[in-house]
Amino acid sequence: FVLGYLYGYDTPGDDVVKKARYAEVQDLAGKFRESCGSIVCREILNNPPTDPTPCPRTAEYYAQRPCARMVKTAADLMDEFIANHPLEG
Repeated sequence: FVLGYLYGYDTPGDDVVKKARYAEVQDLAGKFRESCGSIVCREILNNPPTDPTPCPRTAEYYAQRPCARMVKTAADLMDEFIANHPLEG
């Protein structure tokens, strides 16, 4: 989302830029996958897809959740991307 917001394009027919953005998104997703094991939240959390029962939301529950670490990982990857691709203007 951030990559598209900062580096998006406004010419729908510009397939060259579109292809470049798509490759960059795929690259960032791949780096996240390498770091975290997946880009799918359910897989990162090891939640079976057939269990619809939510866990009680306790302090212990949140202490085990890697969500904040995953957000930091994504932010670090985006920060590195921005550093390597300075915004114009």
